[in-house]
Amino acid sequence: MKEEIKTLIEKDYSMISGEKVREMFASDILRLIEQRQDFAVNIDSGQVLWLGVKKEERQNYGKNASNTEIVPVKLSLLLPVDIDMLSSGFTRREVREERIIRLFKEGYEQGGVLSNNDIALLLNISPSTVSKQVREYMERTKEGSSD
Repeated sequence: MKEEIKTLIEKDYSMISGEKVREMFASDILRLIEQRQDFAVNIDSGQVLWLGVKKEERQNYGKNASNTEIVPVKLSLLLPVDIDMLSSGFTRREVREERIIRLFKEGYEQGGVLSNNDIALLLNISPSTVSKQVREYMERTKEGSSD
């Protein structure tokens, strides 16, 4: 595959010149594919691969999606514990809150930051519902406060 990439670069991207540069570029492409492939292969039932903003990224004037670094994260949309909670009498709202908080934490633990819109899309709920439940969780648990 490396030779195919080098040939493609030579043929279709002639501005990338020099055998050594093409060699390095092809190696880098293969390394990236390998990293992402291993990541995607290890997705379990109930999980999804999502892209979050790299947690070290800082907001700046003029910054947009095209110049923001993103990272892939594995998120657990549905776990056996969610089903157990429902069958044990927890309300759908309580289970949804657990799922919302879990998704934010999983993303962050893997180096990504998710937005309320990300979580809303994943769980098919509104961003305002996400915001409200996170706020209630933080008030109840004092998690995220500077105290």
